[in-house]
Amino acid sequence: MSTLCINNNIFWAGSQEDFFDNTKLINHMILKEKAIDTIATAAKIANKSDAYITNIRVCGHFIGVQNGAVKEANFCRARFCPVCQWKRSLATYHNVKLICESIKKEYSDSRFLLLTLTQKNVFASSETLIDEIDRILYAYKKFRQFKTIKKASRGMIKTLEVTYNPNRGEFHPHMHIILCVPACYFQKGNDLYISQKQYCELWKIALETSENVSCDIRAIKSDDDISGAVAEVCKYAVKLNSVADKGGAIMLSHIMSALHGRRLFTMAGIFRKKGKELGINEKNISDFDETENPENADKTAEKGEIVPYKWSNGTYKLLKLH
Repeated sequence: MSTLCINNNIFWAGSQEDFFDNTKLINHMILKEKAIDTIATAAKIANKSDAYITNIRVCGHFIGVQNGAVKEANFCRARFCPVCQWKRSLATYHNVKLICESIKKEYSDSRFLLLTLTQKNVFASSETLIDEIDRILYAYKKFRQFKTIKKASRGMIKTLEVTYNPNRGEFHPHMHIILCVPACYFQKGNDLYISQKQYCELWKIALETSENVSCDIRAIKSDDDISGAVAEVCKYAVKLNSVADKGGAIMLSHIMSALHGRRLFTMAGIFRKKGKELGINEKNISDFDETENPENADKTAEKGEIVPYKWSNGTYKLLKLH
């Protein structure tokens, strides 16, 4: 039995013969889908150099497999590459879960909340999106410093996500936040508890707006819930292939310009403290390696030959190069 593993996730398992025959591998490799996405997305990128676009177009198309484990790959690491976005989201998910587990281990009374903060959509142009992202990131800093929030929360993780509505011609930037609170937060009569209405009012004040805002707050009650909440926070800032399909090169250009150079993921309080203890920070939380040695891969992998493969154009089947 051989396994194909990426970031400790098994994406294929079967006999060595089936592996090299590719039949089962093709049907189970998420990397194949991402590799296809890169071609479609790269074709609609208009505001980057030819070299940048080419790197995205071929990203993840060549992999080296050793005894069933991915050991080498040509990842471009471009911020707006679908393959590398996926790889970063897996790495971020893994690291945030480690931090949450570490918090629970040391502070057993800790509970987690998932908060989503939204406001009115904006007209789909790079200028309006840049201004709106500036506004909500500045508002978030004020929101985090409110006495009510600081008193109730031990810390928080924030990510920014942007979606596009082609029917209305609007961008929808919004934030997903995981908060850590003590168990007594939920006790009746406790002055730590913040209602959904109060979260909305605080977000409204931070934005300095009289317009309606929306806040979704939910308690994370189980390990499955925390996995789902972490996945929500760690997903891509923008699904580029979706924007490219719905809005074409122009909308893709707007959103790439607006997100250029921004730090979309931040940690504060106990999350930052625990991250530091684990050697995880905002700069390296999404780092991934081209070469990997997954825990559940074949233990003889280091002794085996690294076999190169590539995705073939047209069929997108994984072909052995020699």
